[in-house]
Amino acid sequence: MIKTSDKWKETIIRDDRKCLGYITLDNTDISDELFSYEIEQSAYDNDIIGTFCKDKIKINVLDKNKKFEFANKLVGIYAGLKYEDSEEYIFLNTFVISKAVYDDVNYQYELEGSDISTLMEIPFKEDMTYPCTRRQYIEHYCNKCGIKLQEEAFNLENKMLNRFSLCYKELCQ
Repeated sequence: MIKTSDKWKETIIRDDRKCLGYITLDNTDISDELFSYEIEQSAYDNDIIGTFCKDKIKINVLDKNKKFEFANKLVGIYAGLKYEDSEEYIFLNTFVISKAVYDDVNYQYELEGSDISTLMEIPFKEDMTYPCTRRQYIEHYCNKCGIKLQEEAFNLENKMLNRFSLCYKELCQ
């Protein structure tokens, strides 16, 4: 859930609100009045490690000098509101850009991508050694996908798994 301030909640419903936004690429802010985005949710069900309801995005970014390389990069999306005396931004999500097409006439990139759960879309092959803890299991498959698991502990992370199971019930008890 995205947390917002009370000022945001009051302003977002007003007809005269001034919306802002920016994206980041390799920790560099790319900000311009002429960028737009559209986020939609999609569900995929394949024989892959991660099957998620994930966000897909379409973005148009003004880039007069064609100085950014977006293909296969991580892009962060921020939405903002301008108040009389300040601005407030919220982080929406990080996306992996799968398509980046440059329009030489309008000096714009048209980008398409999916959230970082896309990185888990690799063929699943059971190769874990048992017994192992839940954390070891999750870390193993995150490493295969190139996803860094946060250091924070999670519920019952040290519970032992004796065998592979696609049974959600066993993994979550």
